[in-house]
Amino acid sequence: MIFGTRHSRSGNRDGTASVDYTVTITQLSGDAEIAAFDFPGTVGTPVVDNGLNTITVNVEQSATIVSVMPTITFSTGASLEFNASPFIYGSDTMTLTEGSGNTLTITSEDASVSKAYTITVTRFSNLAEVTGFTFPNMVGAEAINQGASTIDINTTQLAGLT
Repeated sequence: MIFGTRHSRSGNRDGTASVDYTVTITQLSGDAEIAAFDFPGTVGTPVVDNGLNTITVNVEQSATIVSVMPTITFSTGASLEFNASPFIYGSDTMTLTEGSGNTLTITSEDASVSKAYTITVTRFSNLAEVTGFTFPNMVGAEAINQGASTIDINTTQLAGLT
């Protein structure tokens, strides 16, 4: 297929009149990717995973999420739907719910590809959590108690501990 601009001449049957036309042929994009997603009030940078079709967003514990106008970087010419309704980027807002009950669907310009992204909104905790601990000569698994802020371990050698 040939894309670009072509010139064509059209005339009547007796050759007394002719008109030049410019015909522009454009190939529509088959891309449907979201590169970035953000809105005011997020904690850190939201994570877009195009392999799993997920968007993960953290907000402050005190955040009240009503309607947001997100900043989205997505494939040129693609169209968007939010929770199965058309979404006009730059003018529509999204009412996000906490958890994973939000869906942003992107459809390529040529309508050949459509991907539904699950948007998960999580309230961010300012508390650090220890999820694992290792120690030289440790025997067995550690016992982590987040509530008490303690870690219990067993070891075969106490020498050198301070």
